[in-house]
Amino acid sequence: MTDREKALEKLTIEVNKDIENLCEITKNCNFLELLYFIYQLHWIRLLQHFPNAKKANPNVLSVYSNTIEESLKYLISLSAKFGNWNIVTTKDNEPYFNLKLVQFLIKQTTLINSKYESESLVKLFNVEVSGERNRYVKIDMSNVKTDENVKKLFDYYIRIDEDNNIKKNSKKDKDNLLKNFAEEYSSFDDLFTQEMGVSLTDFIYFINKTIDDVTAKILKNEKQFDILENGNVDVNTFSTFINFAKCYVTSKSFFLESLDKKFEQVLNKLTLDYENFNPKELKHHQITRQPFIAKKDTLIISPELILDSLFTNIHYSLIEATNIKAEYIARQSSFFLDKILAIATKFDYEEISRELDLYEGKNQIGDIDILFRHKSGEYLLVEAKNHALPMDIYFKDVTKTNEHLKYLQNAWEKKVLRRVKHLKDYHIEYDIPKNHKYIVVSRFPEVISHYSDLLIFSIQEFEEWLLNFNEVENFNEFNEKYYDKIGSKFTDEELKEMQDANLFLMKYKKE
Repeated sequence: MTDREKALEKLTIEVNKDIENLCEITKNCNFLELLYFIYQLHWIRLLQHFPNAKKANPNVLSVYSNTIEESLKYLISLSAKFGNWNIVTTKDNEPYFNLKLVQFLIKQTTLINSKYESESLVKLFNVEVSGERNRYVKIDMSNVKTDENVKKLFDYYIRIDEDNNIKKNSKKDKDNLLKNFAEEYSSFDDLFTQEMGVSLTDFIYFINKTIDDVTAKILKNEKQFDILENGNVDVNTFSTFINFAKCYVTSKSFFLESLDKKFEQVLNKLTLDYENFNPKELKHHQITRQPFIAKKDTLIISPELILDSLFTNIHYSLIEATNIKAEYIARQSSFFLDKILAIATKFDYEEISRELDLYEGKNQIGDIDILFRHKSGEYLLVEAKNHALPMDIYFKDVTKTNEHLKYLQNAWEKKVLRRVKHLKDYHIEYDIPKNHKYIVVSRFPEVISHYSDLLIFSIQEFEEWLLNFNEVENFNEFNEKYYDKIGSKFTDEELKEMQDANLFLMKYKKE
């Protein structure tokens, strides 16, 4: 067994054992511990607004908040499933809250996630295992400088992380989020109604009313919160916690009384299913698909969980519905082109054609999804790739990434290159100038960007390219110019502090 295999085996055993222990320990969580995780999810979103965070590196705050948020969502699911949902009281008949328990659980969950994340590093870099029972694992990243394939994969995973961070850090307030949601799914209203059982308008009403009701209860309870000398709410006191968190709780029957009968099936669809919740699934959270939490008649409503679920849940609900999947994908493709158009328009491009078919004799060899002409006269041809990234690749499985790369090279890139060559030879037939640019814009970062002569951007990168790097015609040059600044977000001291907090297990050192 190689050192890499030993390290992977050690990680797998440790993570599985840690998860089993965590499931067992969360059985000690009572109702207040469950509410505390939801309460903390609210405040972690506001971390940058706290006075002691004003001088902190915003990139460090982002890492902290995103990492702790992942731990909290996992613990909400665990304590909802395994906890006892009772309120324990002291001898003085006061509610008992186990602060030490929740602090321990958050720390342990963060450590488990760090171990899990380190698996991709073990697969990518050189590994040395030593000590009794392979206790010590040393990861040597020096091959990123000598192995071209390792460098490209490492660069690709940095792109995935940055894409994920952009999405996480672009959270909007409720009203703007619902407005964007309505705009995104307005052209899918008939499909939405088939899957969800209510119209898009009714669904948005349901979400809006649910969150507004919780917010109103919180505002009504403000006088019960402890206040600091500077006038801010003291979020760390038990009194603030209990008076805030109880606003999340209602009875399911009371909640449904004020709503039309049709919304009961919506609530059932969006309520966490404990039977199908798999604690060993760390890649994505079931609670993102099912953000309402209930047991018997008790219902917990977290505005943060509900808003986080909107886009992800509806997208996957529609794409998983076999009777509407094909139609949904077709309409999504058109909508994706509209997104590309909206970006290009900001940089003085106008659409001149869409889905232009290309022919070699009588044989169609594909089409150009959207053609732009800049005010300077330059033509930009865009192939749109509105495909979701396979989950294993999004979470940096090296083997799956390499398999996906080979698939793209054989099943997709060859066809695109054929169209590129065809347009070079026959551009006059399509009334396109010879010096046009041909690029690919994908929904997510694609690994093939690093291995192809084509310019292949994610939709986030496309806008960055138009803004700052429009003259760059090689992706690796773009990658070097744009992403090199990502690595300089943290000082050595900040990296050390984050490692000490178990946000990651690797040791980083700048040259």
